Amino acid sequence: TCALPIFVQKEIAKLEKVLDMLQFKCWYYDQAVKDGNEDRIQSILPDRLPEDIQKIYNRSHNDQ
Repeated sequence: TCALPIFVQKEIAKLEKVLDMLQFKCWYYDQAVKDGNEDRIQSILPDRLPEDIQKIYNRSHNDQ
């Protein structure tokens, strides 16, 4: 049995998590710039984000 596909799948999962984190951070800082500070965003973390952003945030903070 070739272990390469499992290794590749694990690496892809790691990269997807990194991509989710980058997408969340881009959204976060775009919002902070619009608001002039991070106060509003901090008040809705970690579980009251807009639905689409919440999904990205959850995936990026999943410990698996």
